[in-house]
Amino acid sequence: MICFNNFTLYTISALVITIISLVVVFSNRELDACKRELVKKQPRNEIPIEIKSQEVYPERKYIGPIQVPASASNIGYIFSSSLVFPLYLYRIDRNYYYYVIDSSRNNVKIPIENPKKIELYDGDSVTIPELGGTFTIKMYEYSGNIYNPLSF
Repeated sequence: MICFNNFTLYTISALVITIISLVVVFSNRELDACKRELVKKQPRNEIPIEIKSQEVYPERKYIGPIQVPASASNIGYIFSSSLVFPLYLYRIDRNYYYYVIDSSRNNVKIPIENPKKIELYDGDSVTIPELGGTFTIKMYEYSGNIYNPLSF
């Protein structure tokens, strides 16, 4: 039977642990090298990108804040041979929304059909079926400058 003292056992166990750790370290290095080689060999799916030298980003137009319907203003009136109603306008972006208020019907707001949502002018004719006829628009004259954030 072989007998070892404590010092010899500690030395042998330290040597075994060192050898095992060296084997693990070198095997990890070899694995990393293999992984690097595999990554290098894989083809990349690259898409060529053309960058214009003058325009990097597309031009964005500022439309301005959305105007709330509560900011409607009295811009004129509509009239026929026997009826007159105040004309109101509010804008949301580039769309124009017109309506009249009928005081004989508890101040009901009656919208004016404007399918293209375009601006109406002085002298234009509009048909309002709720009021039963065709009306002519008369705009109030405004002498000051009007700020329009949408004009560019």
